[in-house]
Amino acid sequence: MNREEWTRIDSRGEIRAAEYPVPGGRCRSLMIRLSDHSFLIYSPGKSLAASASLILGRNCEVKLLAPNGYHSLGLDAWTAEFENSVVFASDQATPRLVKRSTFSIADDLSALTIDLPAHITLHILPACRFGEVWLSIDADSKVYWAVCDAFFNLSTLPENLLMKSLLKLGRYGPGLEISRPFQTRGIRDKTAYRNWAIQRFSNGRENILIPCHGDIDDAPEVSARVIDLLNLRF
Repeated sequence: MNREEWTRIDSRGEIRAAEYPVPGGRCRSLMIRLSDHSFLIYSPGKSLAASASLILGRNCEVKLLAPNGYHSLGLDAWTAEFENSVVFASDQATPRLVKRSTFSIADDLSALTIDLPAHITLHILPACRFGEVWLSIDADSKVYWAVCDAFFNLSTLPENLLMKSLLKLGRYGPGLEISRPFQTRGIRDKTAYRNWAIQRFSNGRENILIPCHGDIDDAPEVSARVIDLLNLRF
């Protein structure tokens, strides 16, 4: 593991991304600069903590954001690597995370929200049983959207026939998709969520979708495809 794993997403390098292995594929972590000595990690991957410390230094302030109740396996490694780290999660995600970890979680997301610079916004998904949160980062005259399990964008599926069949059955891809589990079990009020999500991608800006699972989508028509998909699935 080395620092080159973390690639720049925006022109200034305020947003970096790296991938880590998960069953059936790979997942993405984001490293977002909040200030010279403070960084936010969205979906911290277990195998990435050591390489991140080469960039940040072990004494920097690190805010670890579990994007939902299921992306938690790397938090123990990151809290061990960085002494000045704090774990954040939504109220809905916290109970599940507490059962599966030894680290402590901040009381609520308000402390994190206060520390975010003006160009970064935290979004708590309404009526989401998984407790998912997104981030929007305004940079390069664009809006970068960090999303977790709400959208998958796998360009290809695994060659393993069983895994490929399971992913197809769950509608995890290929291409931009909303999985069956997220559609059927993740959202309680589908109308409220659909309208909320469509509003965010109807901002009149150039949007860049950065999913934890799959390819970053920076195509000019990504906003329209996201909105069409939300209307189709919800």
